Amino acid sequence: MPLKRPLLSAPYPTPNSRAPDPKSTCQHWHFHDQYRILFAMTEPNAPQGKEPALGGEHRSRAERNDAALGGSAAVLHIVQLLDSDDGVTRSRALRALDDQMDGVSEGQVVARLLALAEESASSEGHSVFERSLLIALARTGHPDAVSYLIDLAKSDQVGSSRYQAIDAMGVSRRAEYGPLLLETTLDYIKTGYADERMFAKTARALGSIGRKHPESIQALVDYAVDWLTRPDVEQVWGDILRLLAVIRYARPRGIIEPMVDIMRNPRWGLDTRIRATKFLRAARLVEASPALIDLVSQTSNGPLRRAAGDALKSVRNREDLPSIVALLGHRNWRVRRIAVEILGVWRDKSTILALSALMDDPRAEVREATGDALARIDPEEALPYLTELLSDRVKAVRNGAAFTMMNLTLNNDGLHIDVPNDVLDRLEKEGTITSQMRRWYFSG
Repeated sequence: MPLKRPLLSAPYPTPNSRAPDPKSTCQHWHFHDQYRILFAMTEPNAPQGKEPALGGEHRSRAERNDAALGGSAAVLHIVQLLDSDDGVTRSRALRALDDQMDGVSEGQVVARLLALAEESASSEGHSVFERSLLIALARTGHPDAVSYLIDLAKSDQVGSSRYQAIDAMGVSRRAEYGPLLLETTLDYIKTGYADERMFAKTARALGSIGRKHPESIQALVDYAVDWLTRPDVEQVWGDILRLLAVIRYARPRGIIEPMVDIMRNPRWGLDTRIRATKFLRAARLVEASPALIDLVSQTSNGPLRRAAGDALKSVRNREDLPSIVALLGHRNWRVRRIAVEILGVWRDKSTILALSALMDDPRAEVREATGDALARIDPEEALPYLTELLSDRVKAVRNGAAFTMMNLTLNNDGLHIDVPNDVLDRLEKEGTITSQMRRWYFSG
């Protein structure tokens, strides 16, 4: 609902002003006006899609908020509202803090947040409240806040506070937290880590910071390349598996180029090149898909082609859909089959027509994979094609189509499969289906 008067119509606190009692209705700073300020701070769009006119068309959001709300003094007032008994006020204040704390360095504000965070950490049942406080602290970048969060993350206490501190570091995306998160992550890779949840949160937070500050995560990329190419890699496979898990959570973009270089370079052994594709698969970064598509299309090495295809199943980039569809016409049937399998995993209905053209592919393996892919994409659309495959000249294709259809009936309630009796008779006679399967799964 549009505001009826300008944002600054109500008085706002100054550094020397005393915060009002939120429960009082007689204050000059009215309770209703507090809601106006918090509403304006937490709504994504101003009335009629325009920002409030605060004296500058090209100010940043932080500058506009600072001008409108009195900078850190207003943030301190919001922090004080967190003590309110009114749930709506408390909720609005929490939402407002998330947007207002970037770079706030006012010691009084940080001190108040630290006091509230310590009080919240000593109690139970306020994890959402505590998380918002820790995020607000993390975003300030104030030395006291950074020190508090790092100490909390390093503590041995069991509970949500450590997890919340790590989460807050990741949400803030501030470079100050990178060294701690990197050190913790590398320790996990080298020695293992008992708390899998803590490891996952740490790696995710490191990845979040690394996307804004790539230098924070470069050591992890260097570590991955070094371990992947070491001659005794088979003896340290447990470390490689933990490293893969880190890559899956952190998803560092810097890992693409070195892994693609290893993947493409024949001087590396086949096992090393395949592991490089597994790292890209774990990272699930869409920027890696063009190199993976080229590898599927161009390499003559079967295991490497298969590994690249498996990676593409995880790295789903819709912009690459035309390139995958183009592989359906590749001269190598193994490439065609991999492309069919990728499209089956991606499940994009726009590819049904292109896939249906492979129902007459000269290779039985491609025809069988096509039926399975169509069933994954759209069971009802796939039924006519699967019925056609029940009469295929190759028994393996008929078997695959029959079992795919039976799985469809199990996983799709109400799906009606109507197959001609003569086809079912032939399938039963040759042993593809039994009489019991015929009664349960097919009607004719």
